[in-house]
Amino acid sequence: MYDGAELHRLLFNLQPVASTINTLAGALYKVFCASPDQARKEMRQACFDYLSLGGLFSEGPVSLLSGLNPRPLSLVLHFFAVAIYGVGRLLLPFPSPKRVWIGARLISVSFKSYLYTL
Repeated sequence: MYDGAELHRLLFNLQPVASTINTLAGALYKVFCASPDQARKEMRQACFDYLSLGGLFSEGPVSLLSGLNPRPLSLVLHFFAVAIYGVGRLLLPFPSPKRVWIGARLISVSFKSYLYTL
């Protein structure tokens, strides 16, 4: 079947794929777990709306989660694109102090969710 060197090479080649999938899964779990926090609710809605845009906005995260794209930079870009998209949803059409505060907390939640999964 496999000798030790071949198995080591196989596992070494799968490591970036597994770490990308695990990081994304952990971040999604933190975003989608039940929480009364308004910033987390906005982040959940931003995730759904971002994926519903279709095209690159849905292909990118799906390819990351399926293991077709193991690049961590792509994961970081999509993760923070969702956060920025969520802030944009909050501030348009008319920003209010409450929405600005929720947007700042949304960015904070996204940083914490991503950094705690690393």
